[in-house]
Amino acid sequence: MNVSTYIIFKMVCQYTSPKVAFLLYLCYNLRMNISITLTHIDSSDALESYVREKLGGLTKYMDDHQVENVLLRVELAKTTEHHHKGNIFSAEGNLSVDSIHLRATAEKDDLYAAIDELKDILAEQWKSAKEKMIDHNQKSSIE
Repeated sequence: MNVSTYIIFKMVCQYTSPKVAFLLYLCYNLRMNISITLTHIDSSDALESYVREKLGGLTKYMDDHQVENVLLRVELAKTTEHHHKGNIFSAEGNLSVDSIHLRATAEKDDLYAAIDELKDILAEQWKSAKEKMIDHNQKSSIE
């Protein structure tokens, strides 16, 4: 969420209930197109909400015009590696913004921890890509 959106969000909080403000925040995050695929995992509204909330938060690193061009494909899976004790969960994300394409994978013994790690990896990759884009634009303007 950028600064202007945050200011509007705080103003809405003053005049409406926290539930309405939260719903508006979710609508802002839903501008990002998120596709979720589950493999060997049962679907639930709570899981989908968690993914959308966590990964929708990536929009705070983007400009407003970029948010509307975002496509995020997320695959959550429970691996079937029989030599490990317990379940191993993987979260894979493919993020496309304009001409930038990022891919990240996280594996943990807890599905929600894998989703959190995926968000952190994609956030770092996005920040790095954005810095490279800024550096490239500055070099182009000098020449």
